[in-house]
Order: sequence, then C-alpha cells, then structure tokens
Amino acid sequence: MDQGITLLKIFELWQEKKFTLIGPESSIKTLQARAFFHGPWIYYFLLPVMLISNWNPLAGSYLFIGLNFFGLVLLFNTVKAKFGPRVAFLACFLFSLSPQMIYFSQFFWNPNFLPLVSILIIFLWFKIAKNPCFKNFLFLGLVLGFGLGCHYQTAILTVVILMIMILKKFSWKHFLAFFLGLLIALSPLEVFELKHNFYNLRTIILVLQQETQGSFKVSFYHLLFLWPFLYLGLALLLEKIFLKNRAFALGLIGLFTVYALIQVVPTPKSGFSMPEGWTYTGLLKTRRIILQENKPNFNIASLLSGDTRDYPLRFLLTVAKKPALGVENYPQAEFLFVLSPHNKDKTISNSVWEINSFCPCKLKKTWEIQNNIRLYLLEKN
Repeated sequence: MDQGITLLKIFELWQEKKFTLIGPESSIKTLQARAFFHGPWIYYFLLPVMLISNWNPLAGSYLFIGLNFFGLVLLFNTVKAKFGPRVAFLACFLFSLSPQMIYFSQFFWNPNFLPLVSILIIFLWFKIAKNPCFKNFLFLGLVLGFGLGCHYQTAILTVVILMIMILKKFSWKHFLAFFLGLLIALSPLEVFELKHNFYNLRTIILVLQQETQGSFKVSFYHLLFLWPFLYLGLALLLEKIFLKNRAFALGLIGLFTVYALIQVVPTPKSGFSMPEGWTYTGLLKTRRIILQENKPNFNIASLLSGDTRDYPLRFLLTVAKKPALGVENYPQAEFLFVLSPHNKDKTISNSVWEINSFCPCKLKKTWEIQNNIRLYLLEKN
C-alpha cells in the first residue's frame, strides 16, 4: 500500500507540476487520526527514475539496488583505508550477503535510504578524524539532515554524534557547520512548519504524550540506520578472531553464509509485504484484464489484505490512463472489480465498506489470476 500511495503522489505532483515540502505521512497516528510527515526526498529521488522508466514501479527497486551498490563500494574503500583490506572485505561481505540488506533493496520506501546514510556518515567521520574542518562538518550535517528527512529514527544517530562532538570538545565553528548542514537538509520541512503553525512538531509531541491508533511494534527497520555500523563492528571482531584462530573465524563466516543463502536464495511466494501467493505479475495480469474490459464508471477493491482499496493497482490503472473512481466513491460505481481468495458468495457478502456500499449487485465475470486468487467483476443491480 505504501508504495502505491507514494507512486500515486509522485504521479499527481508531475501531472499538476506541483512542488511539495513534505513526504509520506507516518503510520503512527494520534487517536484523532492525526499523523506527522516525513521529508519529501523519496518523491524527488523517484520522480526522474519513474519518468525514464515510463512509470514502471520496478525502476524504484533498481534505484535502491544501485544506491546500496554505491554504498558497498564506498564502505569498502573507507574501511580499507582505515583498517585494511581484510576488514573491508569482511564488512562488505556481511553487508552484501545480509538478508536484511537484500530485503530492503528490493522495494522503495523512505527509510530505505538509511543504510547509505550511515555509510556516508562512517566515511565522513573518518575524514573528520583526519581533518576536522568546516566543510566536513557541514557535509556531516547535510547527510544527517537528509536521513532525518527520510525517517525520524535518524534522530538517535544525530544525538549520539552530537554527544561525541561535545566529548571531543570540537570548536563552535564545527558545531555551526554541523547545524547549518542540518538546517539546509531539513529546509523543506522547516518551511512547512513555519507555514502551518508547526503542525509536525505539535503532532509528534501529541504522539509522545498520548495513546496512539493501532499497536506499535519495534521491527529491525526501525533501527535500519544501525546495520552498517553493526557489520563494521562484526568485521572488526572477526578480524581479531581471525588473527587468533583462523579456522574458527572461517567457520563463523561459513555459518553466516549458509544462514544468509537459506534466507535469500529460495524464490519467494509473494512480493514484499504482499499477501501470500500475490505478486507483481498478478497485478499486471489484473490490470490487463480491467483495461480490456474497458468498463465505464468502475472501481476496484481487494480482499487479499488490509489494503482493501488496492493502491498498487490504482497506480497501475492511473498511469495507464484508465483510473478507477476515487476511494470515497464506491457507492457511485456501476461496476466493481474485486480481487479475492474466496468464492463468489463469500466475496459478494463480505462486510468491508468497499463491497457493502456497492451492493446489491450481481456477478458478471470471473478470472483466475494466480494461486487461487480470482478477479470478480460485479455489476450493480
């Protein structure tokens, strides 16, 4: 759903030639459904890629694969210069074979910039150790500000770096450069805050003070910025083990390799975060059928997951110049295409608003899409 909403927003911005100061909204909301916003960087990074690829969503994945590859090269060169080629190889080996890093390079999402952000910080911090000049601290602030605009988990890293800067007693000029970089990188959000009476800041305070909608569980993506530091730390530890017991170090590397390959080699049964059995190929087949039917005044729904309004399919139809009716217009539709793992009776009688508000209706056609997932065409009585 997040990817569908993001792409629809980028398409809207391009069609209307608009500029935005904010990016996707947070999944954490107050009890009044008030959410705060991340920065707009994912929109502006993805826009040229989408234009070049003629709005192919897979291009977004290629972008992040490319960014991770750039990060891998930068990590190798940085660590090699500081700790030697073996530590550099081990750090990059762990990073490149990591199921988590592979997982997060396969789709686009605003937190997915953070592994590269952390690698850039490692690179800049080693440069600062050699030459603590104004320019290096300015770049450090810019990178951290960009990371904060992508996801607010970067605030943890920002606080840690500030504490280290205080302990190392850097000069006021270094702090000035650092904060100047932060302010420049966060300038779109700052302008938004000034124009909207500090909406984001007030919402974040409400989220911290009040109970929020839904349950919040800490996942490894909430600390995504930590992974490059973790792999560098493990590489340094493996180097120490290697010097004392080469066979044991090689055994640990072998165990990690087997674990990683077991996780990443098998072909997945579904796309990232998609329902079991549902893939991008199924989405393309569904779009093709809907376009061939060419029904007027239609809407779409899905019973495959909580995304009942099917934002990925909405995006595919929108860029094909055959958009469905709006997500609030189900009662006004004459036809409804429904993706469902259920039989027709259970599908039509489903209590979700998207179907319930459309009924009474009758079944017109059924198509088998994949893995017992069907597409139903319903017509209003």
